[in-house]
Amino acid sequence: MVLALASPTTPAAASASIAVIAPDDELQSPSATPPPSFAPPAVAPPALTPSNTAELITSPADGTFIGRNTVTVSGSASEKGSTIRVSLGDATCEVKANEMPSPSPSPSPSPSPSPVYAWSCDLAGMPNGAGQQITAIETLADGSSLTDTTTVHVLGPPSIDGHSPTISVMSGTGQPQARLTVTLSGSTASCITTVIASGYWSCDPRMPDGSMPASRSYRVSATQNHPAIGAAADRSDAAGRQIEIDNVQPGPPTITVPAGDYGLVPSPTTFSGSSAEPAGVVSVYIDDAPVPSCEATISAGAWACVGGADLPRGAHWVQARQQDVAGNIGGFSEQRRFFVGTFVAVPPATVPPVAGAPSSTPTPTPTPTPSQNAVTPAPSTPDASSSPPPLFPRADGTAPSLEEALTNWGSSTGFGAALPTLAESIERGNWARAPMLALGAILLIGLPLRLLASSLRGRIRSPFGQLTGRNRAEPTPEQEHTAGPNPWLAGLVPLAAATAFIAISGGISGEVRYLRLTFAVGVALAVLNLVGVALIARLGYRWQGVDGRLRFIPLLLVAAAVTGLLSRMTGLVPPIVTGVLIGVRFAHDTPVRKRALVNLLQAVAVLLLGVAAWIGHGMLGPVLGFWPSLLSETLATACLAGIGSAFIMMLPLGPLPGRIILEWSPWAWFGIALVGATVGFGILLGGASAHFPLAATVLIAIGFAAACVAIWAWLRFVRPVESALR
Repeated sequence: MVLALASPTTPAAASASIAVIAPDDELQSPSATPPPSFAPPAVAPPALTPSNTAELITSPADGTFIGRNTVTVSGSASEKGSTIRVSLGDATCEVKANEMPSPSPSPSPSPSPSPVYAWSCDLAGMPNGAGQQITAIETLADGSSLTDTTTVHVLGPPSIDGHSPTISVMSGTGQPQARLTVTLSGSTASCITTVIASGYWSCDPRMPDGSMPASRSYRVSATQNHPAIGAAADRSDAAGRQIEIDNVQPGPPTITVPAGDYGLVPSPTTFSGSSAEPAGVVSVYIDDAPVPSCEATISAGAWACVGGADLPRGAHWVQARQQDVAGNIGGFSEQRRFFVGTFVAVPPATVPPVAGAPSSTPTPTPTPTPSQNAVTPAPSTPDASSSPPPLFPRADGTAPSLEEALTNWGSSTGFGAALPTLAESIERGNWARAPMLALGAILLIGLPLRLLASSLRGRIRSPFGQLTGRNRAEPTPEQEHTAGPNPWLAGLVPLAAATAFIAISGGISGEVRYLRLTFAVGVALAVLNLVGVALIARLGYRWQGVDGRLRFIPLLLVAAAVTGLLSRMTGLVPPIVTGVLIGVRFAHDTPVRKRALVNLLQAVAVLLLGVAAWIGHGMLGPVLGFWPSLLSETLATACLAGIGSAFIMMLPLGPLPGRIILEWSPWAWFGIALVGATVGFGILLGGASAHFPLAATVLIAIGFAAACVAIWAWLRFVRPVESALR
């Protein structure tokens, strides 16, 4: 304790270190000469010091540990009615002193003791910390003040978050770096943790055997101690809160809408169902996506949410799981299949009545009442409880049964499902990016490829020339015009090969529906080659007054193989494929302008066929059944192969139409190539389910252009120097 008195400066005050103020009738003034008396001479009292004056603060004592953030401070004042102000940091309290009863009179002749004026106040909101000083200031009537201090160590109880129910994890706030212990009433479960620097703590009370406490309500208590605040055994008071522990996982919710197979819904759509978990949250997942499509809070045993935005047309799978209020997450519900589109599916055919079953048509003759075990005929419309034959691959990736594989002629293969409609392509911004991509394709693929081909001309021998010998005479123009096998027979094998490459670009399996897909691909390629090339070439002959002959171009088959396999290996959706395999061989003396115009007409026709097929595919929408699926896959193939073939045909390489057009008019080639590539990229960037690695494609194109330029530079500048030095 440190006791100090501050008073006005007077001669009397300067002669003593501390003056104790008492009532006037008790003050005795010393005289220079004691009056005559027969009593023993009076002895002058010693000078007053703080040690023989009442302490201003008597509680708490110096060095006291306080396990809460509130304490009652008390002591003795020097004057009745004086004001005592107590403070510790921002925590303050103020009180006036009251007179306490004086002790009983002493039989000794000593003077009567001074009265005691007691005071006390509650100091709330004390901060945690060691060696903190509580200061008390007593203000006397004459304006002087008396100050006293005491040192304490404060560590209040931690706080407990009020989230209830909870799985079993407790959390709250406490003194940073304090060691905190949590216990549960009526249980041996407990946990110990350390409060982190931010003041947050959490721990999971466990039983001695490591198991979780039983699910019920507990009184949770938490105390803390800090090595720098008080002794090792000094702990804060306990904080308590009633919390319910619930660690039982909820069951899966029930999905009632969409109803399942043979029901088409729009995108987005409403998912709803029921659950017995009050106030829980249901998360809806589509097609095994890692994040939920929508979430809903359970109210009155029901839930509903809107999800599935930008879903492509076709079949999808939905399942749901729920999380209760405590945070327990249940398992997934059974997967339910639904279809996105606008068309109503055709119900399965009516199953004929089983022999011996009662007839559905009444007859005049009485019939026996069927027993409960009798088999009844199937209804004419699909029953909601029946299980229709699967139309799409299972979501879990398991192979279909043999019966399914041999009977799913009407099931969709998903080929072309990622093709966007016109509205989707505009909404996704495909047409804003397509012109830049088209220009990049021309600058990074078309022109470098032409530069490379020009440099390699005459330097690489065709491997096919060695098959006929080196002494074969060159054909005359008439022989060149008429020689060669029948183009229809020569194109049949390449057409079958190209069909196979396109069919595998999206993945196939041993099911009969992929036979339908292969047939659809073959039909689409036949239309592109017959209409886009053969028929348009005949019209071009008449328009320009020239003659020509159809021929198979091996380079186009190589392009079909490369694009099909590349799309399959990289998982491009929609795939980039080509399918035009034939071209026109003109007479040797045909002018370049006329040849270029006929070739230009072919390229434009193939591109327009692809765009028309794209529009038709979007208008057809989602389909079910053999014939609608066959038409949808044919249009998808014509769209993808037509756009891809138009781009390949415009490459200024070898026997391709692009080389003749570039030789005739570079600006015409550039304009047609830019328009065609823009249309192609606008469609091939796809819809919501598309997977087009744009960044990787740009990097590959840049690398290809750099390689072409490097080879050209080496052949143009380095190779001649090396040859001259030899």
